[in-house]
Amino acid sequence: MISLNFANARGDNQIKARTFEVPGAGGFLLSEAADGIEKFYAIDKEIAVFRSDAELPEKVRHFLAHPAERDAIAHAGFARTKTDHTYDTRLRELLAFSLEAKEKWLQEREPMAPLSFERCCARYHLTGPLRLLRTALLKICCAIWGEQRGPRAARRLVFESSWRLLGARTFTAKGLPGRLFPEL
Repeated sequence: MISLNFANARGDNQIKARTFEVPGAGGFLLSEAADGIEKFYAIDKEIAVFRSDAELPEKVRHFLAHPAERDAIAHAGFARTKTDHTYDTRLRELLAFSLEAKEKWLQEREPMAPLSFERCCARYHLTGPLRLLRTALLKICCAIWGEQRGPRAARRLVFESSWRLLGARTFTAKGLPGRLFPEL
């Protein structure tokens, strides 16, 4: 049996999961050529590739006529996948790459001046006008929705208004919902 892998996905040819799944299941893979595929498998030793539409039927006929060669390639592809291309191996490489990229990014960034705890608390502080606004909102909302639902309704009203006016700044330490109703 021959499993075909067409690597073209709207433009450049790509290495897909099928490139690893077919050999990993012990199958013979005839894949469309893709940049870098030779980094993962030895071509015509662990998988076979075709480079054009005209070459595809030639390769299919060849490997159907030579089952021992096809089976040897499938066996070698399976062995390579089992040693080098398991999900565990792929995820380890992905995580190592991600952590390395994060470290590089952190080293290249401009260092930020740390805020003192006192400055952070000051940003969260309720000023006189905000305290007055909070009291008024709580009294109105509690009168309408009751003592239990009133505070949540007031916070929701502030959140919805702030979101529409300030967008993402709503979620900062200086955002009104957190400053007016930190305990809710």
